[in-house]
Amino acid sequence: MVSWLSTKKKIDWLLIAILVVAFLFRFLYLGMKPPHFDEGINGWFVDQLISNGYYSYDPTNYHGPFHFYILWIFKFFFGRNLWALRLPASCFGLAGIYLITQLKPYIGKMTAYGAALLCSVSPGIVFYTRYAIHESELFFFSLLGFIGFLRYSTVKDKTSLWLMGLGITGMIITKETFVVHLMCLGIAFGCLKVVESVFRSKEPVKHVHPKFLESDVLVVISVCLFLFTVFYSGFFLHFRGVVDFFRSFGAWFGTAQKGNGHQKPFWYWFYLLQHYELVALMGVILSIRLIFPSSRLNASVSRAIS
Repeated sequence: MVSWLSTKKKIDWLLIAILVVAFLFRFLYLGMKPPHFDEGINGWFVDQLISNGYYSYDPTNYHGPFHFYILWIFKFFFGRNLWALRLPASCFGLAGIYLITQLKPYIGKMTAYGAALLCSVSPGIVFYTRYAIHESELFFFSLLGFIGFLRYSTVKDKTSLWLMGLGITGMIITKETFVVHLMCLGIAFGCLKVVESVFRSKEPVKHVHPKFLESDVLVVISVCLFLFTVFYSGFFLHFRGVVDFFRSFGAWFGTAQKGNGHQKPFWYWFYLLQHYELVALMGVILSIRLIFPSSRLNASVSRAIS
């Protein structure tokens, strides 16, 4: 009896409740909405993959191969239907919500769980995680790499290397816009250094010694390069895809300079937040508090994630 009660106390019911909400918002009536044009195109790409035996990467399409191979797996097991086409996005979306809860050692349990709950019901995030397109995978891998980056900053162990490596590799094989995410992370990190030079944290920076060897770094890099080559080469059946990956950025930057109808004025995005994502707008406003001095991540983080 005592053992059952102690086990019951260890169950994180709040985490379970958040994941149940996220699950219902992502899987309930998944096939109700009529298919979108982009979903039809992605389904057609899967048909081409089956016909050719591999995904023939197109450097002007701006979509990596990972999503199409995942769609093929779900189509193989669940058949040719809209529900199976959207299921991968919902699965990665749900996994992404779980990853947000795993930020608790760095931002606190209530903040991480609150963010996960709000993302679970966010209209924008729910839409894209019920939609057969690449953004759910990008959402998941971005979070995976970011958690690895935070872990590396605090404990520098082999797990942090694998999380960063697989997260960034997953982004690369999913969509070329991974560059935007990495650039934003770099800009944010630079801004953090500038802010800390003005508003210093209450606790001094603690130097963390690496808990891995150079050979561990080489193994992670080798595995990530192998995965990159496997997917972009169509599992070694279309090596031109590896070269075309680098060619894609020339076409992409050219499109960005000319514009393709998607350009918007700067304040347009705040307009969207005000009308459709009030919770996200509130988060942006509340984040201003983080500029001012607070306790720095310390050894307690290491204990929390060990």
